Amino acid sequence: MNDQSFRAQLEQEIQKRRDLCEHIGGIGLAFDNLLAIILGYAQLALDEIQEDSKSRHYLLEIQSAGIKAAAALRQLFELRRAYRDETPTQ
Repeated sequence: MNDQSFRAQLEQEIQKRRDLCEHIGGIGLAFDNLLAIILGYAQLALDEIQEDSKSRHYLLEIQSAGIKAAAALRQLFELRRAYRDETPTQ
């Protein structure tokens, strides 16, 4: 492999990484917005529902799953940040 083809291949890899980071960011932001709605409405419902309601358990499960999803999303953003930081700039 000559120097010019190596450089072209490297530039392609850098662009792939940048594209991947952009996709992760866009999808992550959309998912974050959906989680905010889910968690917000779950909390509103929990505030309104009686303590002894059978549905309270379901709402708590929704809230718990939303919190876990938010934690997974934070990890995804951290991975994106690390991946982006190790991608060289031109």
